[in-house]
Amino acid sequence: MTVFVDATVLALAVTTGDHQLVCRRLLLEIATGSVSATTSTRVIEELWSLEAESALGIPIGTAADAFQIFPEILPVDEWVVQSAFGLTARGPAGPVHLIHAATCRVHRLDAIISADTAFDGFEWLRRIGPDATLFEALGQS
Repeated sequence: MTVFVDATVLALAVTTGDHQLVCRRLLLEIATGSVSATTSTRVIEELWSLEAESALGIPIGTAADAFQIFPEILPVDEWVVQSAFGLTARGPAGPVHLIHAATCRVHRLDAIISADTAFDGFEWLRRIGPDATLFEALGQS
């Protein structure tokens, strides 16, 4: 199973907090090929914007480092945008959520790792939280 990784996971990996160790381990597992995961150009841009704002304390170079971790970065192209326009979700889902969900749908991914509960509003997309149960949810110990 290949999972989609949201920007929240990448940000949590480099900032102090409850989920930092789990997120760092996930990125190491992705980098070594132990976990099959991908992300999108939109996620990298989102992380880069957070990095540039300096509000969360994300170190300069984090987005570029994240870009190197994933074996494949999915494009946000016209098919993704067109798909996003047709999506609906229960609850609060903004344009970024719709783009990420559409990226998953277009690329036939059925799970996203994210701290953002707005992804729970897509019935066909399974959100896996970056917490102590993450690796169990991925079928690893």
